[in-house]
Amino acid sequence: MASRCKVKICGLTDPAAAEWAAEAGADFLGAVFFAASPRAVTFRRAAEIFEFVPARLARVGLFVDPTDSQLDQALHQVAP
Repeated sequence: MASRCKVKICGLTDPAAAEWAAEAGADFLGAVFFAASPRAVTFRRAAEIFEFVPARLARVGLFVDPTDSQLDQALHQVAP
């Protein structure tokens, strides 16, 4: 029995792209929280991007050496 490969789309910067990725069958959707990245978004923007994404999809955050405070903010501001 073949198992299905899980797909993650990361670096999303707008809600339309997130909706498209969800409709296309992605299992995980990601936002980049590393300020030096050209695809970086704020926690507020990530919440806007994920607002209309089905709850069945996992949200993933990409961090580089985050502080405990940053992780706490992400959990409270972005989590569905």
